[in-house]
Amino acid sequence: MKKGIKAAIILLSAAVMIGIAFFTGTLVENERLNSINYAEYALKKMNLPKQYAPAFCLHGYTGFRDSFLMTTFQIQYSIDREDLLERMTNTEGWIVSPVTEAELRGFSKCFWYPDLLTIPDNTVFDAWFYRETSQPILGAETAKDCFSSIGKIGRGFEFAVFDLETGIIVFVDQFG
Repeated sequence: MKKGIKAAIILLSAAVMIGIAFFTGTLVENERLNSINYAEYALKKMNLPKQYAPAFCLHGYTGFRDSFLMTTFQIQYSIDREDLLERMTNTEGWIVSPVTEAELRGFSKCFWYPDLLTIPDNTVFDAWFYRETSQPILGAETAKDCFSSIGKIGRGFEFAVFDLETGIIVFVDQFG
């Protein structure tokens, strides 16, 4: 009889452990599905409506005091792309003007991780965004080419480019 009780306790313990593991997995998965949409976050930071945010984006973040965040995503439908470009013409911080891949690479040297910017050589973006979040430090680099209106580059800034043809938006939040 003692063997039967011992076996029942072991089976009950195993069932409880399996139940706990199942419900823990369910809670973790539900939390992942409800986590932040980084494309929505980027659009909000750029003063654009979050309705255009896709469910999928590429996102990276260094979570230190001086941090660097990069989010890349694609606006899928051409009608949404055209609407976004129209909104950019009337949105603070956006400049609707061509940006070549070479100009963007030159500016990306101001990023903490410029090598993370992977774009094809022949890309020409249609608009760019810049907002300074920390003042330039002594000896700060001055923006060149199409970005010359920025002047001295801030120690911290939010920056983005948008390509109408592909719908790609690259958003950088550099906190310095």
